[in-house]
Amino acid sequence: MKKVVKVLSLLMIAMLVFTCFSCKDEEQETGYKSLRAHLMAEGKVVANFIRDMKFKYGDAKINPAINWEHLDESKAINPSEKIVSCDRLVDWILYRVGFTDQPYSHGTTVWALPDWCEDMGFDLITEKNDLREGDIVFVNPDSKYRPAHVFMCASTMRDDGKFLRYDGGSNERLQCVKGTELVAGEQPFLEPIHNFMYAYRPNDLMLDHSYEADADDYEPIVTAEPLKVGFTADIKNGNPTIDAVISENEYSTSFVMDRSTCSAWQGTIGDSKATIYLAWNDGGLCFAAKVADSTPGYRGDDETWVGADCVQIAVDPGKMLCGTYTDGIFFTFGAKEDGSVVTYRHNYDAGIISDKVTAKAAGHVAGSEEYIIEAFIPWEEMKLTVGKADTSKFEAKENAIINILPCVIDSETDGKTLICAYKFTNTTFSTVNFVPGKLVK
Repeated sequence: MKKVVKVLSLLMIAMLVFTCFSCKDEEQETGYKSLRAHLMAEGKVVANFIRDMKFKYGDAKINPAINWEHLDESKAINPSEKIVSCDRLVDWILYRVGFTDQPYSHGTTVWALPDWCEDMGFDLITEKNDLREGDIVFVNPDSKYRPAHVFMCASTMRDDGKFLRYDGGSNERLQCVKGTELVAGEQPFLEPIHNFMYAYRPNDLMLDHSYEADADDYEPIVTAEPLKVGFTADIKNGNPTIDAVISENEYSTSFVMDRSTCSAWQGTIGDSKATIYLAWNDGGLCFAAKVADSTPGYRGDDETWVGADCVQIAVDPGKMLCGTYTDGIFFTFGAKEDGSVVTYRHNYDAGIISDKVTAKAAGHVAGSEEYIIEAFIPWEEMKLTVGKADTSKFEAKENAIINILPCVIDSETDGKTLICAYKFTNTTFSTVNFVPGKLVK
């Protein structure tokens, strides 16, 4: 038995050596003058193959790059295993341009990829606005600051803060039915990058050939013009009482959010409707929402926004994040059964901050046609240092700017069915396209 294992191991090593050299030989014949041009070309080839072969999302037992090296079912080591994931997609693209020093079993997983990139001598990128085609982007840190997701960047940052990406993070992505494709049914996807951690930039240090550093035959994919916000918000000074009651003249700034003014980022808006109220004072931002909903749902102490009705607002104080970071400081408010509110900050020191925010809810009772959530967010909760951006420099005073993005999420009472999640039509989750707000007296 030991002899059989040894023979199989030798055969496997020989196969990997052969594929490595054949891959490099093929590379030398491609004629690409830049590594990122080759990465983008292989990203398209691999993404199309995955889509056409109807791969499923999951933990592949054999590194898909090795299993499907020839993109030929008859030559696959295991043709029945059509499984790939976010990390294996990145592995696959890298393998095809010559980075073949990868594990045969499973491939290099998302937790292991940063160390692998370091071992390869890739360049560390720490600023999101420095990203470009071919960068390996890590996002969504867990409690131990390990990445939960990875993809390959396919563009520099657009004016609207979005990037193109080759991403294998779900079945919807693999089959290109996510709805953010530049071309319907094809990768790359076009979307903002949330919860950015860092990225690694591949180089040709381990390859037998070199690219011409000054010559670049990669033509960036032409993207659509960024959205333009069609209105602005003058947020007036005031001191509303945070009691989940919207009294006459309590707020001078309000907007109606419905299917005539909004677009759904999930679900269908239908007859959903909300009125958003804003005010400011020296202490902070006052935010209220009156939501038409006959089946309002409660939240638990440990919930964020999934599976419950809630209202949200993202802010960019002083436009200090705009053009540097696409994410605004994002808050979610959801009612508890006793009328108190769970407040969750999604990013930049993310977590439940209910004890730092004053909030109240009403209307979450059977037969109610609407509910109200009213909150006061201290400016201190928006003063954060985010890379090069330091929002602690923001001063709440007349004519100061605080751009906003309000959202509403409506779920069924079972907490499992999302009816809709919607925002203003011309806004995106990039700070570039938040509603421009000015603090006025």
